[in-house]
Amino acid sequence: MLRKREFYLAKQLKQINIIAEIANSHQGDPKLALDIARQVVNAGANSIKFQIYFADEFLTTTHPRYTHFKNQSFSKDEWKVLLNEAKKLGVEVYVDIFGFISIPVMASTGFLTIFLALLYYDLSRKEIVE
Repeated sequence: MLRKREFYLAKQLKQINIIAEIANSHQGDPKLALDIARQVVNAGANSIKFQIYFADEFLTTTHPRYTHFKNQSFSKDEWKVLLNEAKKLGVEVYVDIFGFISIPVMASTGFLTIFLALLYYDLSRKEIVE
């Protein structure tokens, strides 16, 4: 619940930008991801955000959650189609990227704005820090 001062400050805002985080709510289905994006735009979101990752970028194949994340991720081609379709929805589209495989996927669709999800253990990776 907003306190009196917070309510006053909220009233002073000229615009509130609602970013709908799609995350993994698509359960590995690119059609569902686009459907969710359409629904949140219809509900009033000003922008949407996806997380581009590939399980091989941040987990070893022996990690207990590797299969889960492998099943949740899309192929490079699926990402390209999804992102290009999402850009047609008339709102800002943002992406989190989780590694170097994700960067060319994002760049191939013309994205210039990214959120780099830098995990604490990435700080030990020389290629990221430089």
